[in-house]
Amino acid sequence: MIEFDQQSMKFSLRRRLQRYLIAVHQADKCLGPQALHRTNSGEVPWPRTTYRWRRRLKDRLAYFPAYTLEELGLVHLHLFITNPDSSWSKFPYAVESLWVTQNLVDPVLYLHCFVPLAHRERIDRLLGQLQIPHHGLHTLWSCSSWQRLHLGQFESLSHGFPGHRWPTAHDGRVPAKLALAIPVLVESWNQQTTLNEIWQRLHDRLGVQLNEYFQGRRPYTVNGKSHVKETYAALAREGLFRQYLIRFQDSCSLFVVSPSYRRSLPQEVSKETRIAELFPTSDGGGFWRLHGSWELLRARASLAACTVYLIEDGPRPEVRFCYEWLFDPASSCWKFSATRIRRHMEARS
Repeated sequence: MIEFDQQSMKFSLRRRLQRYLIAVHQADKCLGPQALHRTNSGEVPWPRTTYRWRRRLKDRLAYFPAYTLEELGLVHLHLFITNPDSSWSKFPYAVESLWVTQNLVDPVLYLHCFVPLAHRERIDRLLGQLQIPHHGLHTLWSCSSWQRLHLGQFESLSHGFPGHRWPTAHDGRVPAKLALAIPVLVESWNQQTTLNEIWQRLHDRLGVQLNEYFQGRRPYTVNGKSHVKETYAALAREGLFRQYLIRFQDSCSLFVVSPSYRRSLPQEVSKETRIAELFPTSDGGGFWRLHGSWELLRARASLAACTVYLIEDGPRPEVRFCYEWLFDPASSCWKFSATRIRRHMEARS
């Protein structure tokens, strides 16, 4: 499946898995394993095979649907916290965490967060006021990303990335018909999962509060995954589906913060990259997430004007987006309480 070659010091994907990931990445809507097989019967194996791959590869491979979050009043916040106190992992907007480094000495905690655009100024002010220890805090605000691949004979990196427009304002309200999309997207982000698993996590976390997402009707006690499926369909009807994002273990992974928004990578970097993801930042720059061979490090000379972080392997802090008290399904509005956030982060387990 995913194998490491000691001689070349590179991870390799078997061709069958490569073809499968390419078919998933090219899907124009959110599809389950059976629907993917029907649509791409020549490239996609039977669902039993994909489930077996999932069990075997575990956290070394994931793909998940990505959507235009700006239409739900959300933007992306990227936090880089040097030598952080463990309480930073409790930041309630975080959906992903990684350990990264610039100098191979100081550990930097990266937190990928979903934040309501209407609360951006409040969040900026709160981050400056938190009395939680660290040796440096850097923030990046961005729109939703696009991803390009170079797997085997398939190559889309040279196609470049779309233009973008930073959202100017949002009233903090989510369309009522899309309220359930908030917890669904959070629970499916950056991990391989099933409709059943997503529904079970919603049910376990929200309990009776889950009923507030179904005003005028009651959620199914059996076959609750149909509600998740309906939510994905509603997002697709609104034109919010972007693409499946692919994550898999590779030899070298980098974050690159660029002062300008370049819609393509330098040639020296592009030829060593297998996955490139680009977030347009609010200051007119770009934030890249690159995965490829160790030759990416040698190509850093062409990134001299950029800030580069090496993503480290190994355990990472567990994070959780606290939608159960950040979002009010009854009014379909985002909520903000600096006191609640401080109390949540400063509480000792």
